[in-house]
Amino acid sequence: MVALPKYVKKRTKPNGRIFLYYEKFRGTPRAWPRVPLPADPFNAEFALRIEQCGRLLAKKDGDNWTWQFVDIAGRAHDTCDPKNKNFWPEVDAAEKIGRELAAGKRKTFAALIIEYKDSDAYKLVLGEGVRKATTSILRTFALAWVVRSWPHSPRSMHRPRSMRTRDGPVPHATSGQCSRG
Repeated sequence: MVALPKYVKKRTKPNGRIFLYYEKFRGTPRAWPRVPLPADPFNAEFALRIEQCGRLLAKKDGDNWTWQFVDIAGRAHDTCDPKNKNFWPEVDAAEKIGRELAAGKRKTFAALIIEYKDSDAYKLVLGEGVRKATTSILRTFALAWVVRSWPHSPRSMHRPRSMRTRDGPVPHATSGQCSRG
């Protein structure tokens, strides 16, 4: 069997059936209850569930646990217990809401980045190091895109100072005159 991701544990029943669980903080006083996962670690659903488990929050209130899922927009959604059959559908619905909120109804550059990060090409094909580098580059690009497209600041349309000095004069957005970096 393949090496399992962090917090994922394998249980084998006497009849040979394998069960996989997400067990955060296992063996400590803060240990979470088990979150059942798909049994095949090679399918796309398993990769999705592991990524979603990383955004789960669990809090113990006496003998009961409360569960929340943090969507891509950073909003926490209350969910039922992971043993409930509606747990994963609730998490999927919360994730869909978060993607739509973060994407501004999917008509923006941010939507393009979010859809790429949700694609199999990003999650399954790229290695972890390349994924981290790509995320950093996309974050930088997204910030630059937002700053340059801000409608109330003509100066935001200029190239960065390092590009202005290297590339020569740059026309001002308002006057059309050139300046040196």
